[in-house]
Amino acid sequence: QRFLTSRKATLTVLAPPSVRLWPTVLTVPAGARAALECETSGHPQPSISWIKRGHSKQTGGKIALGQRNATLYIQSTRSYDEAIYVCEASNILGKSQSTALLRVAVSPIIVTYVSQVSCRTGASVVLPCG
Repeated sequence: QRFLTSRKATLTVLAPPSVRLWPTVLTVPAGARAALECETSGHPQPSISWIKRGHSKQTGGKIALGQRNATLYIQSTRSYDEAIYVCEASNILGKSQSTALLRVAVSPIIVTYVSQVSCRTGASVVLPCG
């Protein structure tokens, strides 16, 4: 007599986190909105954090979280927002990170002095600017 036994099993495949961040370099004019997109993978699902390099963990922006992504938004950029931003994903198997450079283009300010200058024909004159 033969016996047939079956068992049900669940196989869970673990994977370390990986990060994809774009754009890697973003230049925006001062006052404009900036968005950096971070997409992650891994199992168990990684937790995602944003870090402004050289500063505290606060990025100064709003973060929109999805299941596998986190977009960093800065609504109105200022010169102090210019930095390298790091998107980091971590799970029980480790950490992964990717960086992006945000550049803020600030218009130059030219200060002019109103004064009266007189000189002889052919003489050199130096005028201060800023």
